[in-house]
Amino acid sequence: MRPILLIIRFYSSFFIANFCITLSALGLIEYYGSRAHLIITTLIWYKILTMAVILYTVFIWKKHELYYYQSLGITKFKLIWSTSAIDFSLYLVLLYVTYNNL
Repeated sequence: MRPILLIIRFYSSFFIANFCITLSALGLIEYYGSRAHLIITTLIWYKILTMAVILYTVFIWKKHELYYYQSLGITKFKLIWSTSAIDFSLYLVLLYVTYNNL
């Protein structure tokens, strides 16, 4: 339970930035309406690239805070993998719901 809470604590520091990217993609799907299937692939790559940029920025910005997580047994790889999985899963669910409600 403790590692999950630590990962959530780490993810909460950049959740807003990731969620804004998600909302912009969902807004584009709403804008395109019935032609949204034409941009789905582009939006998925858009999310992947922006997630990479945000994670890179966070790892530079919170370089010293990473030692805190490492001393508690959570590696950088685990932080990257878990936060990316959480964020991308949320993105895909919202993308699916938005696309099916057009």
